[in-house]
Amino acid sequence: MILGAQIILRPYLVKRVKLIFWLVLAFQILLTFYDVKKQYSIWQTSELTNRLLPPYQPIGFFLSYGFSRFLIPLIFSVAAALIFLFLTKYLNRRFQERFFYPEESYLGAIAILIISHPLWAVYLILIILSVLIGTLAKKIILKLKTNNQQVITNRFSPYYLWTLLAIFIIIINKIATAHNWEWFLMAIKLWRIG
Repeated sequence: MILGAQIILRPYLVKRVKLIFWLVLAFQILLTFYDVKKQYSIWQTSELTNRLLPPYQPIGFFLSYGFSRFLIPLIFSVAAALIFLFLTKYLNRRFQERFFYPEESYLGAIAILIISHPLWAVYLILIILSVLIGTLAKKIILKLKTNNQQVITNRFSPYYLWTLLAIFIIIINKIATAHNWEWFLMAIKLWRIG
């Protein structure tokens, strides 16, 4: 949806990107609490895990499990998205809108929320590498042009990369999970622990 709005309906996206960000954030929070409730229900139906719930164990045991399994990744993702949002908006304002279009900060923050913890860090690394490669390629192309009659900005915008790289990471994660790529899944699990 966001990619389509980026390509076709940019004026629509510019006006509503803040609303989309807050809706995605609210959806992620609701989804997390739904996952906690679903986990409780699953534990209730099993003979073995039923013993981990009240009246056999205090509710604090399940709440600490739910917090560490579901809420901590949400907290990390929300913190990363908000830090990214405010930092990019601040840097963009400080350098006279030189780095990003106004809605790009929100697009990156939305992608971080959707990708979630810990893959948002991989996402940011890919974005930075893409911008560096794009900027370098643009400078090389500008130097190779002998006839510089038209004004071309020296800025490389990752405008369309925000959503495309997020989709790419989600697809790679799904493929890794489906095909049981042990090395990939182990790296993600270790990253979650650390």
